Amino acid sequence: MPNENENFDDYDFKDTKHRVQIAIKQKKCKDLSPWQVSNFIGRLNTYYYQNELLNTIAIALSNGINPENIIIFDESFKFDRTYSKLSYLSLLDKDLQYLYYIGKPYSLLPNKNVFVMNILFKYFRLLYEFLNKTENAKVIPAKTLHIYYDAYLNNGFNVLIDKLKINISESIKKAKLTEKENIQYNQILTNFENEFNLYSKNDKEIERIKQNIINSKMDVTDFDSPIYKEYFNNFQKLMKTIQRPVVAVINKNNVATILCRAHINKKAKNAVSLKLRSITENSPISGLFEGGLSLYSTIASENRANDLHKLHIQQEESKVEQEKIKLEILQHERDNAITKLKQSQLYLENERSRFEYMKDKEEFINNIKDHNEISSIQEIQNPYIQNQIQDLDNQLRNKTKSLVQNQGFSIDYQKSNINILPDDLYA
Repeated sequence: MPNENENFDDYDFKDTKHRVQIAIKQKKCKDLSPWQVSNFIGRLNTYYYQNELLNTIAIALSNGINPENIIIFDESFKFDRTYSKLSYLSLLDKDLQYLYYIGKPYSLLPNKNVFVMNILFKYFRLLYEFLNKTENAKVIPAKTLHIYYDAYLNNGFNVLIDKLKINISESIKKAKLTEKENIQYNQILTNFENEFNLYSKNDKEIERIKQNIINSKMDVTDFDSPIYKEYFNNFQKLMKTIQRPVVAVINKNNVATILCRAHINKKAKNAVSLKLRSITENSPISGLFEGGLSLYSTIASENRANDLHKLHIQQEESKVEQEKIKLEILQHERDNAITKLKQSQLYLENERSRFEYMKDKEEFINNIKDHNEISSIQEIQNPYIQNQIQDLDNQLRNKTKSLVQNQGFSIDYQKSNINILPDDLYA
């Protein structure tokens, strides 16, 4: 088991003792079937996880983690699995198999070592399937993956291939491969080598674009480059398309830290996963959700609306003043003008009441809105990477907002609060 003290731990930078409670309620009566309610809760849980993940990536970047060492896997983790091994995983021992089981890795910026891990996983799986259906052949267990990856890191890609060929030869020693099977086997290895050679051929161009990103010198030709499109967009694409992605940081000692592991690893102690505290069955439906500070993302759009209402009230006050002037000028329309003035004043009073309601929990919002977990994306120094993460965050906020509004829900600030968990939960 890797020494956790040597590795990046995102929970060192998070407040795991405070729990945010968000109360929601329907503005109007709208019947929802049990599966609609279940779907709403499931999607909210997914968006909550994705939001914390984006902020955690930003925390890692702001604390010295190289974007080349932040990786995403191309499969979604499942809610009904324990994933007890997903915390700190060495890339140089049997731990590597647990990463293999959750998909192929892609780095935030191209990293040749991560690319080799990716194609190793890809072709190892193809070889496993080939051996599994070949009569009298033995499959190569996934727990041996680290042997090949370690061979690459220490001696290069050719040694990785040589070790793989030796072990496969041993696996098919008692098997009599047909001509078709021989062709299939050789094609898998050839494709494996070709993918590596193609990346190596493009090494200089990959490095050039990467330096332009680091030095903020990207231009249109870089974005239009086939190399950019092939090797630089995968992380963002997966963050957009994978429902519950697994993201990790590769530390200097070749140990991977799973980010936001408490959402994935059911045995993790950090109590930051989303919990449904209560929900009513009768319409209008209301519910109480509890989570970590990143649950604030649900509130953020409402907070921006608060500022808009301030502006709106100023505009309405201006209208009232204009009506007063009209009243003085148009004495012959006095009655109509007074009625219109009263309507404007009444509307203004309603707007002020709404504004006061939104201020009820101003202290609640101010206590968390500038917290590291909430504002970390703004702290990313590199403009290109910040734009990439911010774009993902904006899309996620829009999806969360649509989810809540489409079911007629709004946030009940009067019932939303922050609690501190008792110390015995961390004993």
